[in-house]
Amino acid sequence: PSEKKSCFYFVETWWFHLIAATVIGSNTVTIVLEADSEAMTKKFYWFEQGFLCFYLLELICRACLWKSKFLCGPRRLVMWSLLDLLIVSAGVVDQWAFRYVEAMLPEHFSHKLSKFL
Repeated sequence: PSEKKSCFYFVETWWFHLIAATVIGSNTVTIVLEADSEAMTKKFYWFEQGFLCFYLLELICRACLWKSKFLCGPRRLVMWSLLDLLIVSAGVVDQWAFRYVEAMLPEHFSHKLSKFL
């Protein structure tokens, strides 16, 4: 297939899948630890940012690899692509977009928004 000739094909290799599984496992551990302590949330802040950057770059590379097949190809590929897109988009909104909006709001609105979220 022409996908194998792409410089983005590395996202389909065994070693990249192993790296992705390690990142997902590490992210899961940090989520569990953060659930127990507010202090842990602050300690793991930059790890969370790194995890989200990894997921976003992986999604972009997969989209570049599969091109139109990413969302209009075989059903299995499209379903996984949509799931990844949904999860990564939720992370971007939660970790980046809401933080930006919260910083732009007056303090009394910002405090109410952070309680809501």
